[in-house]
Amino acid sequence: AERQPVLFVLEDAHWSDPTTLELLELAIEQISDRQVLMLVTHRPEFSDPWTGHSNITKMPLGSLNLLEGENLVKQSVGRKKISKAVRNQIAEQAGGVPLYVEELANLVLEIAKKSPDPEVTAELPATLQDILNARLDRLGTTTKEIAQAGAVIGPTFEYAMLSFVVQVDDTNLHSALDELVRSKLVTARGKPPNATYKFKNTLAQDAAYASLDPAKRTELHGRVANALKDKYSETAQSEPELLAHHFTEAGMVKPAIAHRLAAGRASMKLSAKPEAIEQLKHGLELLTHALS
Repeated sequence: AERQPVLFVLEDAHWSDPTTLELLELAIEQISDRQVLMLVTHRPEFSDPWTGHSNITKMPLGSLNLLEGENLVKQSVGRKKISKAVRNQIAEQAGGVPLYVEELANLVLEIAKKSPDPEVTAELPATLQDILNARLDRLGTTTKEIAQAGAVIGPTFEYAMLSFVVQVDDTNLHSALDELVRSKLVTARGKPPNATYKFKNTLAQDAAYASLDPAKRTELHGRVANALKDKYSETAQSEPELLAHHFTEAGMVKPAIAHRLAAGRASMKLSAKPEAIEQLKHGLELLTHALS
């Protein structure tokens, strides 16, 4: 910033951990006299810690109007055609929420591929979560299973990790991931076996995760934990909280407690006291439950 203007963008600040928020507040204080534009997005209900700084300008974003909603539908579908009547219905049903508009438009396109009458939209789901569930259900069986496994791994997942977790051969895995990318539920960077995939948004990941049978979810968390331990030793050492999470969700109490303790110690070394306390509390809860 001393040499040239800098643009700093942080999306979804509401997901930040306490230490990240402390760092962000410190950065806001430090850039007041520098060539830095910091753009931070968060949900309306998020209580930010930097309110009151003189160099902060808040810009609440309202809902899209009907015309803006229809234009967003056009952008979402690209060259594919959706009639004005359907665009209008999507914009009205979405209530001005951009993500709702995009997901409805994608669902209508998917329905149009298999329906002789793509204008029939009366049966469209009423909520964003229902739309995402419907889109997942329209995927092939293997593709949906891949999406579910990816959701267990996290918002971003690597092809290599996925191949350790799922019991699918490379040909079918490639095909399923290609379909998942075409659905726009995930994006891809690179090509297998070095590809990395990212869910379009947290809601898409949540929908895939929630659609899992509890027993299958537990099994997948166990596979991810073991893959991290056996195949990603550097990650296991540098991010013990990640293993702690997966071992906990897998119901593997002994390694979960050990990694909660390791995560707490690692956080203390970084002076990240809130995170250390959280990890140690989780470990104590697991230990108490195991002894009861």
